[in-house]
Amino acid sequence: ALRAASLLAAEGWARGTAACRRRAGDALLESGRLDEAGEQLTTAFDFFHKHGPPDLLSETRLALARLESLRLHHDAAWTMAEEALSEVESRVRRFVDLAQQQRFLLDKLRFYDFAFDIALAAGGTTGWYRAWTVAERSKSFYLAHLLANADVPLFDGVDPQLVTALEALESQLDACEQKLELLPAAQRGGTAELGLEARLRDLSEE
Repeated sequence: ALRAASLLAAEGWARGTAACRRRAGDALLESGRLDEAGEQLTTAFDFFHKHGPPDLLSETRLALARLESLRLHHDAAWTMAEEALSEVESRVRRFVDLAQQQRFLLDKLRFYDFAFDIALAAGGTTGWYRAWTVAERSKSFYLAHLLANADVPLFDGVDPQLVTALEALESQLDACEQKLELLPAAQRGGTAELGLEARLRDLSEE
């Protein structure tokens, strides 16, 4: 990952470089090389915090939370883990089929696994309460996804114009995310990618 980061940096692909540094940070974290992991993860986090995308920002924030937990900075780790969970939970979206939904949920399960471990690491009553919070959030997240894809009249009594506006924003967000995913390597790090990322942030905020 570090070798790839160096090569991508030489080509001027900043986002790819940050993604590789995040992956290297994860590997160093698993190897117990905490200082080196912190260097890579912090560099990646600084990039994703400024430029996105939101999913990689959440991934990196959670990795930094794990790092702080291993350094026995339990309160700081817990704060970062909660922020990472909130970022993931804010992206409850409508999926076109159940299989796609389940793949998303399985991928995000590890967020809760790591957050649960971070919570328990605080020890004592505080650790138990935090761990219980993570368990409840995990259940709520799963239920939210079930409701998002079920034929349940959640919007009864809501102004139809608001619902229409929300659905339009969701469609625009989906289209923007897809364009980012399919962006050719030659355009990565350029004005096209930066423009799409800015558009994605604006749509998310709206």
